Amino acid sequence: MRGPRCGTLLGVIAAAVLFPRDVAAQLPVSITPAIGVYLPVTSTIKVSDGTSAKQTTALAIGARIALKASVLFGLEGSVFYTGSDVDATNGATGGDASLLLFSLRGIYYLTPPVLPARFYLAAGGALVVRDGDFYEGFNGTSDLGGNVAVGLRAGLGSVGVRIEVEDYVYPVNLKSAGGFETGSRLQNDLVGSLALSIPFGP
Repeated sequence: MRGPRCGTLLGVIAAAVLFPRDVAAQLPVSITPAIGVYLPVTSTIKVSDGTSAKQTTALAIGARIALKASVLFGLEGSVFYTGSDVDATNGATGGDASLLLFSLRGIYYLTPPVLPARFYLAAGGALVVRDGDFYEGFNGTSDLGGNVAVGLRAGLGSVGVRIEVEDYVYPVNLKSAGGFETGSRLQNDLVGSLALSIPFGP
């Protein structure tokens, strides 16, 4: 299951890197490849007898495309892929799994552009898509929610280095063909990342 998803992500990253320069030259656009760690905070499934199932901490890779609206504001879209399996307790069975995490958000810089390092906040919408053997018997594996983040961007010549921690907050309600239903559970998935921001526009 991971092969197609990973291929999709690599295609997205390749498309970002090959973003047409004649279009980008007209816009203050930056492309940001990123690598980090996916850290789930809450259990995806938790039932009354104490049995639970939770994603595992795993490597996350992704890319962002940002449009600078002003020296303080910007708009950014991102995608991350993580091959995070599911661990279960009380003798229940986990399994192979992966996630795609999408976000579209606004960015506000807290410090002026004259400084070599700039702190920023970000917030917006998110889409989380679950895949893999563990989720084959479930409906409701795609969830809409929110994304909030705090980060630091430091200049390094013509490019920038970004360190960020972001939180994907969303409700999940998995339903199996056998009638099992998790009920709506609020999820918190953290991603800490290190990225290289490459400008393509003015």
